[in-house]
Amino acid sequence: MSITTASPLPIAYTKSAYSQTLAATGGSGTGYTWTMASGSSAPAGLTLSPAGVLSGTPTTVGTPSFTVKVTDSVSNTATATFSMTISAGITITTAGTLPAGYQGTVYPGATLAATGGNGGPYTWTWAAASGSSLPPGLVLSATGAISGTPTAGGSFSVVITAKDSVNNAASGTFSIPVEATLAVATTDSKSGT
Repeated sequence: MSITTASPLPIAYTKSAYSQTLAATGGSGTGYTWTMASGSSAPAGLTLSPAGVLSGTPTTVGTPSFTVKVTDSVSNTATATFSMTISAGITITTAGTLPAGYQGTVYPGATLAATGGNGGPYTWTWAAASGSSLPPGLVLSATGAISGTPTAGGSFSVVITAKDSVNNAASGTFSIPVEATLAVATTDSKSGT
């Protein structure tokens, strides 16, 4: 009886769900039950199910190693030690308040930035939802650039998501103030006598 899954296991990222199924062969061939070996523990945030699924959301960056045990239906056992790399998940590094715009004037522009995950380039999106909207006239490109000409004044709040090539994601809420068009109000001071 032996554990056939190779070490190291696929890379994991903090803030992102992880799942890896372990496999074994031999023994009775049925009724495999998986546990952590005595004195060993799964990486922080992950658990090993009796079916051999290592899953959860890692919480600590590092290169942990751990030993698992599999037992078949007639109590044959096998153990194996695994290593894996846990890297930082995506963090959006742009501040939450973006440059102000002016209605009817080309927006000065903002380019969002992130770090972590499997590295860039990241794909940026936003979704219209209750309380989430880009100012009318502005657009967000897939590369994280906000541009355009605002067509309405107001204070806008938008939730924007960055995603890497292996679907790690992070979201942030950004505010974009837009000043309304300046209007000059005059009154006629002439009067007849």
